Amino acid sequence: MIRLKFLSCRQHLPGDYPNLEFEGAPVRLVHLAEMTSGLPDNIPELAPFLNEGGMDGAPALISERWRTYSNAELLSDLETVTLVNRPGAMTRHSNVAATLLGIILETVYGEPYEDLLAHYIETPFGMAAGAGNERAGDMASGYNGGHIAMPPLDGRYILSAGGLRYSSADMARFVLAQLEASGDAIRLSQQPTWGPERNAAGFNWWISTSTDGGRVLRTSGGTFGSSSYVEVRTDLDYGIVLLTNRSGAEGALYEFAALAFQQIDAGRRGSERPAT
Repeated sequence: MIRLKFLSCRQHLPGDYPNLEFEGAPVRLVHLAEMTSGLPDNIPELAPFLNEGGMDGAPALISERWRTYSNAELLSDLETVTLVNRPGAMTRHSNVAATLLGIILETVYGEPYEDLLAHYIETPFGMAAGAGNERAGDMASGYNGGHIAMPPLDGRYILSAGGLRYSSADMARFVLAQLEASGDAIRLSQQPTWGPERNAAGFNWWISTSTDGGRVLRTSGGTFGSSSYVEVRTDLDYGIVLLTNRSGAEGALYEFAALAFQQIDAGRRGSERPAT
């Protein structure tokens, strides 16, 4: 953790990138992982695609552009970026930060991102591969709120930001591994690195405290035709994964997860009452 807090991401990039600094504060690796980098959400900017295709047509244009966009192009375009705010000051969604972290991991370990996933996450947790098109036949078609079919995000550029595709069984194994927390890396990822104790951020987890003092880990995300929500309560040995093939449904999934937990927790508490 100490090294992550102090290592600048520029140490692992093929250039100086003086723009990856705000008022003397550089973008560090921990900022990429905890969503406080100050980097913009997307490179290339999505506005031109929205202007050309509108809300319904832009996703296909964006997906096709990301399919041909390379890491080399990103690193070149990164030289023109202006940080939105001081790194570490506030959380802000950034596909660029997640993609950049994936590139840095490949540089540090000298292996493709897909191989790192398999070695450190998928194989140990018993999950099938989340990258590539081997399971394309099992994919559900995604739709936007207007019931219009949306394209998949299958470009390698977006892989570490939103291109991984897992089944509910895979995600159940992921949650089980989080609950068991048998390795130092998992335990480290669940620790707050930014924000107040009751509403903090960790390594792509939102970390909060429940009304009964327990720790709650949450994360959510979505693509043009899908939404997901994951919640883990380590003190209760409880986790839930919700996946849907509709975009923009993260809020509804959060509400559904809260309702499900209330009902499950009520049943658990009822079973713990002594017989009369």
